[in-house]
Amino acid sequence: MKIGLDCRFLNRAISKKPGGNTGHGVYIYNLIKYLSKIDNHNEYMLYLLNDCQYKPGSINFKVKRMPKLHNNGYIRSILTFPVEFWRNPIDIFHGMYSIPMFKMKKVVLTIFEFSWMLFPEYYPRWVRIPASVMTSSAVKRADKIISGSKFMKKEILDFFNVQNDRVEVIPLGVDEIFFERMEIADILDMKKRYKIDGEYILAVGDLWPKKNIERLIDAFSILRKSKNVDYKLVLTGGNLWKSQRLFQKVNSLGMIDNVIMTHYVSLRDLRLLYQDAQLFVFPSLYEGFGLPILEAMASQVPVAVSNISSMPEVAGDAGVYFDPYDIESIASSMLKVIEDSDIRTKIIKSGLERAKKFSWMKVSKKMLSVYQSIG
Repeated sequence: MKIGLDCRFLNRAISKKPGGNTGHGVYIYNLIKYLSKIDNHNEYMLYLLNDCQYKPGSINFKVKRMPKLHNNGYIRSILTFPVEFWRNPIDIFHGMYSIPMFKMKKVVLTIFEFSWMLFPEYYPRWVRIPASVMTSSAVKRADKIISGSKFMKKEILDFFNVQNDRVEVIPLGVDEIFFERMEIADILDMKKRYKIDGEYILAVGDLWPKKNIERLIDAFSILRKSKNVDYKLVLTGGNLWKSQRLFQKVNSLGMIDNVIMTHYVSLRDLRLLYQDAQLFVFPSLYEGFGLPILEAMASQVPVAVSNISSMPEVAGDAGVYFDPYDIESIASSMLKVIEDSDIRTKIIKSGLERAKKFSWMKVSKKMLSVYQSIG
């Protein structure tokens, strides 16, 4: 079979720039990496953005750099992909969130989430409207839809009213590099560069309403002012839509010296941040999976996490849970992990074992089975 992969997010994963280690780029990079280890029979065509310098390591993986117009979602859907498939037909196309308007033989569609449709208040119109149109169209026409969690499968079934057997759950993996321990000297250097003095709580994710960072800051303020917890709060992620409210919140609470916003960091610095954190907290209101949970567990950091959406499915019995809408609940869960050494030891150990159950090799083997089932 000839299988085409939408690799427009690949640039993020291979750029080596801060912020490259985010979900979509990590997913497609590791899918290609491990498919190339297990499949030398099928031919893969990787559709890259025109400035992507990725070079596959297997002879049955080839690249096609699409014209600059391909960067535009609508143009990609109605022009550049259809023209390419007319010139060079394929048997299966694997898309991310969207697929070409003119359907090919078979289509696989990966959807991590579609919160722009469920929570429109979290997104500006220029993001929400085109994303909603393209996602709805893609779901209706895909032969197989891939979700990262059972929770997200149910969301897809309920929202789009599609048949159960059209949606398959393939949980994400965690990169093996997060299990490797870093040098103390490198950790100290990282803390110096980001001006982190002392112990800290870490949160990883872009700063926008869905990630619930505003309530986390309120909960952290309770720890500092009412519980005498002398920690810093380190927020790692991009400053996205409505993030200005977070800066105002920090200032209004008098926490400007205790809340550190690193913006995006390199993969190396992310590993260092995880490994030195006293606690990783993930207060998100909605996730299709929640990859940072596994990264923290692999890094041997105790995890406190939201008790809704897909997050209990990912963390299992290896985390301390809280109601993300309840500031006191968030604060109480964080305090429990900080103060109770038995709980810390238990969830660090169970978290490490849980992270080992999620691998990109498993993801790729299951994906190959999907291709074979519809090809």
